[in-house]
Amino acid sequence: FSRTAYDNAMILSCIAGNDANDSSTVSVGASDYMRALTGKLREGLRIGVVENAIGAQGMDDEIVRAVDTAITQFEKMGAYVTRVSMNTLDYSAA
Repeated sequence: FSRTAYDNAMILSCIAGNDANDSSTVSVGASDYMRALTGKLREGLRIGVVENAIGAQGMDDEIVRAVDTAITQFEKMGAYVTRVSMNTLDYSAA
């Protein structure tokens, strides 16, 4: 697990690309995903929030608050947040 987007990008940079020991990987070179991190959102970024996942029974209140805080921050940074519902999610197993 990682705590930041930078940590995620660093891990992805290390593991991305072709793996000679895994026949299911794509034959492409590795990329430096950290290079794209500028601290700014791409203009016109749209984020979908699945409401019935966030509000699902048993969802920890601390997690819901953290997601709501992140959504508010993304909106302040210029992202367009759309709240959606996935009806089939209500019938899925945990």
